[in-house]
Amino acid sequence: MILLTILKWLGIALLCVLALLLVLCMCILFVPVRYHISVTCMDRWSAHGVVSWMFHILHLSFDTDGKKGTRLRIFGFPVSAGENAGRRKRKRKKKASGVPAGSREPSQKEPEKDFGKPEVSLTEVKQMHKEPESMENETMEPSGKKKKSRFIALRNRVKKFFLSIKGIFDKIKAVDREGLQLIRLLLVNGGKLLKHIFPKKVRGWIHFGTSDPAQTGEILGAVSILFAMYGQGVRVIPDFDQAVFEGKVELRGSLMGIILLILVIRVHPIRLVSYLDGK
Repeated sequence: MILLTILKWLGIALLCVLALLLVLCMCILFVPVRYHISVTCMDRWSAHGVVSWMFHILHLSFDTDGKKGTRLRIFGFPVSAGENAGRRKRKRKKKASGVPAGSREPSQKEPEKDFGKPEVSLTEVKQMHKEPESMENETMEPSGKKKKSRFIALRNRVKKFFLSIKGIFDKIKAVDREGLQLIRLLLVNGGKLLKHIFPKKVRGWIHFGTSDPAQTGEILGAVSILFAMYGQGVRVIPDFDQAVFEGKVELRGSLMGIILLILVIRVHPIRLVSYLDGK
């Protein structure tokens, strides 16, 4: 009878553990990870954001200004508690020794510098006694040779670029049918993943301009093509009189684990790994 009671309670405890694991897996798959990023450009660039999951049970914040840095909190408690305790100990030691917290410790006395005669090498002496005609010949190079060397360098770069493109196409042609199918699956599902991660809400304003009105108009025309992506959330303010670039943009989006799992399954990771091992 006692043995049956112990087995019953062990079974109940095991079922509770399995139920908690199932709930945790469901939360990981179906509770989205939300992010909020804000980028500001006034006198200088700055960015700060928050990534949270499950009613801020996991909370990650970052700031490029350096005031707060990167902080991770779980159930509201900071994970880097050991660093804070170490800082407190250092402050206590400095207070006990009588040194202020913000001041530096006194450094050792620097050795006196010897301001003797400067040493001059033989190469410097030879350069100082060079003939003026040789110096003029070195500085006054013909402009035709410079232009020719620049043209040759530009031609070599263009040739190298087209050769690299040709090499990429040759590698694609060398891939068999199974490899092409895997590449297509990677590209299609990678595009779907980027579309899922892409922010759902974009808000803000951008004030830009160059000293050339024609160039500002060209940039405005190129930016207007992207209007379908950011919609009416971002106001673009052109300035045709002065060169300026400032603004503030806020991005909000989410990411679900179930979508990631489905996309990974569609790529056939086992098949991909076996194909790469075979190569």
